[in-house]
Amino acid sequence: MGTSITSNENTSTASRLQTLDANLERFSADANAYYDAARDKADVEQYYAGLNRNEQDGKVLFKALNKLLKDTHTEEVRYKKSDDYLKGSVDLHDDKMLRSIYSGKEAEPHKVIEEDAAMAAAESETSDSGHAVNVEHVVPQSWFKKAEPMRGDMHHLFYCEEKCNSFRGNKRYVDFADYKPEEFRTDTVRGECGKGVGGGGAADGEFEPEYAKGVVARAMLYFILRYPDKIIKEYAEQQDINVLLKWHKDFPPNLKYEKHRNQEIFAIQGNRNPFIDLPELADRIDFSVYKPSHNQ
Repeated sequence: MGTSITSNENTSTASRLQTLDANLERFSADANAYYDAARDKADVEQYYAGLNRNEQDGKVLFKALNKLLKDTHTEEVRYKKSDDYLKGSVDLHDDKMLRSIYSGKEAEPHKVIEEDAAMAAAESETSDSGHAVNVEHVVPQSWFKKAEPMRGDMHHLFYCEEKCNSFRGNKRYVDFADYKPEEFRTDTVRGECGKGVGGGGAADGEFEPEYAKGVVARAMLYFILRYPDKIIKEYAEQQDINVLLKWHKDFPPNLKYEKHRNQEIFAIQGNRNPFIDLPELADRIDFSVYKPSHNQ
């Protein structure tokens, strides 16, 4: 007997598709609906109004930003709902397509949502079944024991084709000396996830994405700033923050997509990613304040 989709699953899928269509119509009707640069600038000024941007003490700056991100994170979205937001508006590119975060491979959002429903129907109903399998946590869930609100925080969640999600696994980010995808990739050369080695056990794998290294670096730096004591020690000690800072500098936040994401998440969660808004602060933040969790 074939697998059938329940009425609840049909309702959920229909609702997700309706939300997507409404957002696509909104983006098409107004050139500024996808990303409004003037609104973004005003929001940045207001959001960081109480921050001393000229602060030279890196520890003070870290703590001030941590407090700001925590205090303004007024809507802690659960993981399942985050996926709805991601595919319905947050993670759409300006051509209205989804792109796998590590490969850049395009995906039509209606098709992705429909595939989510089929997968949810085919799998047993567990907390991890269904559409969440193609959502990448830049900070892997095992690093923080799948705890909320980290698990559903959209600042580090991205659409990711399943093969790349699995390939990365819980590997830390590294910069391989013999792997320079930015030197050969073009818009017509896409589809590989990156380079990875190891990863069979805890905290022993290494991974460098083919695509969006600056984007994922800023997402992980945000996580460290927002949740400085939540990453399990064995994982935190393996991740070299200097790699993240290098990617942040080499691939600055100049994509409309990344700024669109930041604005959309700000409207939902209440907080922002300062590495997108004020990228120059990264050089002055003292990440030694970062204290990994000892909860194993």
